Amino acid sequence: MKRIPKVLLLGGDPHNYHPLGKVSDIFFDYSKKLEFDLTITTDRKYLYLKKIRNFDLIICYTTEGKMDKKQSQALKEAITGNPWGKIGRPINFIAIHGALASFLNSEWYFKMLGGKFLVHPSATRFTVNVVDKNHPITQDVSDFEINDELYLMEFYPPFHTLLSTRYGEFEIPVAWVKNYGMGKIFSISLGHFREVFLHPEVNKILYNAIKWSLYPL
Repeated sequence: MKRIPKVLLLGGDPHNYHPLGKVSDIFFDYSKKLEFDLTITTDRKYLYLKKIRNFDLIICYTTEGKMDKKQSQALKEAITGNPWGKIGRPINFIAIHGALASFLNSEWYFKMLGGKFLVHPSATRFTVNVVDKNHPITQDVSDFEINDELYLMEFYPPFHTLLSTRYGEFEIPVAWVKNYGMGKIFSISLGHFREVFLHPEVNKILYNAIKWSLYPL
């Protein structure tokens, strides 16, 4: 009997910058197409070991907030995938937009993601370039223009950049992949507006990222 993967979509923020309800239907549509069991919640109790161990992938769309010590330890063990640990396998992680500004009391979390939000100018239109057209997440994606918040971040390499943009004279990563222990990480700084998720190229990128996380080639 085919096992159905389990995915946790975790959202919520104290200022309601990024309401989970505005995008949850998009992820429900992914769940039907890719055949996974989706739990949608703003309850951060799902980060405790008893609950987190049940999932194969965590999609994080939180903003700000903190993790307590037990949540932080459980999430770290879940992603690193220590074969002799309490979970015994890696749980992959997708960080979207505000997730790069979450759990501010856990510095390891940002090193795991590869980046930490610093500031953004007013939302504007900018061009996103595909850096690696051969990666499973971006192999069928074209360069595109988007109206969104451009996150300027502190980065924690090494990671493999998939998307980038120009800010002044600098090229900055917009999306990338990396490993953290045995877990696979995909981080993307786009995602302030619902319309961003509905953009054909972004929608394709998120679909591909979930597929890459759940169904290794």
